[in-house]
Amino acid sequence: MQNMEPENLVVAPNGRTAYVSLPKNNAIARLNLETNQVSTVFPLGNRSWTDYYLDPSDNDGVVSMRGYNVYSFFQATEMAWVSRNGEEWLLTLDTGMLNVIPEYSYQDYQRGKLLADNGAIQTGDSELETQLRDNAELGRMGVSIEDGKRSDGLIGNVFGFGGRGFSIHNAQSFDTPSAIVDSIEQVTKQYYSEIFNTAYLSDTSTPQSDKEATSPLLGPNVAAMEVGDFDGKTVLFMGGGSSGILYVYMLAPDAVCPQPFFHSIHRAGSIFSSWGQSYTAGNMGDIGINDILYLQNSNLAPVLVVAASTSNSISVYSVEEAPFGVV
Repeated sequence: MQNMEPENLVVAPNGRTAYVSLPKNNAIARLNLETNQVSTVFPLGNRSWTDYYLDPSDNDGVVSMRGYNVYSFFQATEMAWVSRNGEEWLLTLDTGMLNVIPEYSYQDYQRGKLLADNGAIQTGDSELETQLRDNAELGRMGVSIEDGKRSDGLIGNVFGFGGRGFSIHNAQSFDTPSAIVDSIEQVTKQYYSEIFNTAYLSDTSTPQSDKEATSPLLGPNVAAMEVGDFDGKTVLFMGGGSSGILYVYMLAPDAVCPQPFFHSIHRAGSIFSSWGQSYTAGNMGDIGINDILYLQNSNLAPVLVVAASTSNSISVYSVEEAPFGVV
């Protein structure tokens, strides 16, 4: 195992076990804190997109989500712990991570069109190969140059990066009975289609003009996660690392395994002003979210603290009961 680069750590409530995310290796390591040894490494596998929907292009001009005969690695980054009915569950945010090493001029992906045009892909699926040559379909998708290869070195199965959702694992067996796959992009399309998968590209561009910037690589690029108890409910908060969007999911209380369902979505900041103008006016929002902290207080309303690196901001939101949808 090379380039382990641990990303995140969660300690079990008993204090004897820790879990470490290894996104570049698409794995989670379990550590025995009593012996200071890695006891198990759990491979996370991959997701097929034939039965789910994604938008892998930033050149199609619209939000167009559909299924494709491609795969992606989960590559969990952030993690959280949930206890439910005597069972322990590990939530993983399947953000994805690219391996780029500038000093060696190396990256582990290339655009689908370039690989297809250069004859590096031979899947036996003519429709898929046509899509890979089309920048409005899979041509702009970041395709792994290391995985899915046949014995002759050609790519027979197309792999991208990140599960674009989150998964719930049994902390002991690491079975995965529940996961959210394309829901994050679906609700973004429904409520914030004008800034779907946006990212800061320049001071003079706008969130709207930079729409779909992250679609070909990590999709919604949800980069931060926090679980909290609100009014007797288990709530999952997530933050878009590029878009500045906050997502709220509830974990159903009547299931042995926490079953997630979408509750609401929120984004601060201007959509139509340029990034530079918004930053100067103090109205950029939470761009580049990299950490979220949920705080409860017996005297005051609970708050959600959001740290964002691109906007150089710390935002504090009060958490209150609100209708389903945009808050």
